[in-house]
Amino acid sequence: MQLALTTDGDLDVAGGRRRFITGYDASKQAWRVSSRLFRAEWFLNRAAGFPWTQVVFVDRPSVLLIRAKLHEMALAIPGVVEVLGIEITQDRASRKLGGKVDARFDNGDVRRFSIYNPVIDLDGAP
Repeated sequence: MQLALTTDGDLDVAGGRRRFITGYDASKQAWRVSSRLFRAEWFLNRAAGFPWTQVVFVDRPSVLLIRAKLHEMALAIPGVVEVLGIEITQDRASRKLGGKVDARFDNGDVRRFSIYNPVIDLDGAP
């Protein structure tokens, strides 16, 4: 069980009350938070977050390394037991990164994590 956050990352206190989430909603929120946090940005846990500046925003990004880091991040999401596939699309001219991560959850559901540069979202939701 986690405290719910709004889509911009603030604590959700709509109606003057905090809200708790579980299951897929908690996993979706965990994906959103992990992907928006740059590695070493949070002083309490410098290993938290996605290594955007170390892996993606470099002179010659390695698609294999990006794929490995996305795989690692997906498996760290609560409820994810298997990564079924990762597809990365890269447009060098516009310097855009996109793609999809398909993951199986512990209840058997298969969900798609969508990747948009520089923010990764789940199911394309903000």
